[in-house]
Amino acid sequence: MYDRHSAIHIAAANGQIEILSLLLERSVNPDALNRHKQVMF
Repeated sequence: MYDRHSAIHIAAANGQIEILSLLLERSVNPDALNRHKQVMF
């Protein structure tokens, strides 16, 4: 994780839709919390 953000947080924050779709297809938890215990979505 980068600065306690998961790959899915980074992809979402940067508008990387293809990467976000790939991560979700691979069952990455979309409800993962960041370092502030917040859900990004």
